[in-house]
Amino acid sequence: MVDVGIDAVFKIMADATNDISEGEVLQLANIKNINLGEEEYFQVIRAKTSKLFEAAATLGGVIAGADADTVDDLSNYGACVGTAFQIVDDILDYVGVEGVIGKKVGDDLREGKVTLPVIHALREGTVSDREMISGLLGNENESAPEKTLQIFDRLGSLEYARGCARKEVTHAVDSLSSLRPSSAKECLVELAVSSLDRIK
Repeated sequence: MVDVGIDAVFKIMADATNDISEGEVLQLANIKNINLGEEEYFQVIRAKTSKLFEAAATLGGVIAGADADTVDDLSNYGACVGTAFQIVDDILDYVGVEGVIGKKVGDDLREGKVTLPVIHALREGTVSDREMISGLLGNENESAPEKTLQIFDRLGSLEYARGCARKEVTHAVDSLSSLRPSSAKECLVELAVSSLDRIK
């Protein structure tokens, strides 16, 4: 940051660091909170994950000397890609391949994290579904992810989350509409679209 020699870089990184820390605390505060709503979930991941992507995209614009509107568009792009990335990560906690995703399938569930598929299932499911999910959150039982996945399959919770991720990618690509055609723009579009490849 010092070598770049641009004061705005320090503020962007400082703000991102603060927001990411707050996001982590928010997530920990909501462990096993079955009343966590979708709005609160997005608040957590936009601070915890999206802010890092947003900062990276913003810094690219700032260091390149782009105008304020372009920097804002890049910031929006980064935030949307980061949100999509986190939603995909939440889906992979239930259907990913351990050697590929870099963690054990079901870790979020075992840790009691209330992610988007869980929120959807709690909202759309029966009282019995809610009770089952509540009992499975934070449960170390090896069968807990499979039981949760059965509920998700019946309610379409993973497909709902996939749809939300796709919307974020669409918003990300739309944010680039002000950029002139270039190989760099094509790479940014490809990066956004490819964030969905892990859940095809």
